[in-house]
Amino acid sequence: MARKESKKTWADDQTDDLKLPNAYLTRLKSQGLVYRWLRYTEGTDKQDRRLVSRFNEGWRLVKAEELPEWESPPTGTGKYAENIILGDLVLAVCPEEKAKDRQERNEARAEEMATAFRKNLMRTSDAKYPISDESKISSTGGRRVNFDA
Repeated sequence: MARKESKKTWADDQTDDLKLPNAYLTRLKSQGLVYRWLRYTEGTDKQDRRLVSRFNEGWRLVKAEELPEWESPPTGTGKYAENIILGDLVLAVCPEEKAKDRQERNEARAEEMATAFRKNLMRTSDAKYPISDESKISSTGGRRVNFDA
């Protein structure tokens, strides 16, 4: 049975642009850091607050001098002029332990919320209008974060 070759889509091209050089990924791993592209829109107060909250979580922006393998020059202006920006994304790094702790905390919080919702739903059930919970929890919100990159 012959396999069909899949066509490359616009989204595939975008993810290729976000890939970092292997040498840099190796350096990050040896330093115990992980990377993430953060949403960035220059000049908005709301954006500054969003980035500051990421900084409080332990993320810091990567300057172009830290990544000489990066092919394109920095495109930011103002206070983010020296950082690596690709469109509306800015490159940031964080200690791996902090990132994993935050991910685990968020997953536990989501599970607690789902459990509370199910309990609340079942509490409203009565003999006249019984409620059965046959739901399954699933997520379809994009690629899963992998810290082993």
